Amino acid sequence: MVDSNLYDEDCFVLLDSSSTEQFLEPDELLHYLKAKLQEYPDAIPAEIQSLASLDEQAAHLLSNYCELSLSRDRTVQWYAVRLEK
Repeated sequence: MVDSNLYDEDCFVLLDSSSTEQFLEPDELLHYLKAKLQEYPDAIPAEIQSLASLDEQAAHLLSNYCELSLSRDRTVQWYAVRLEK
């Protein structure tokens, strides 16, 4: 039987082409994605533009994507990681 802890997403690594990698908790990453969607409205993928709010769009990105192209020169990627305690 698979341990359900394998699917816990308690930490993400954020790779931003304009800065160094960061380790973020899910709520921190959600806040970051929401801020980027506000800052770069043209970067919102067409598939999620129909979602009613920025909160829903950011949550959908967090759950279903791992990369967002903000501009021609800037991309962010995020991956769930498991840290040893």
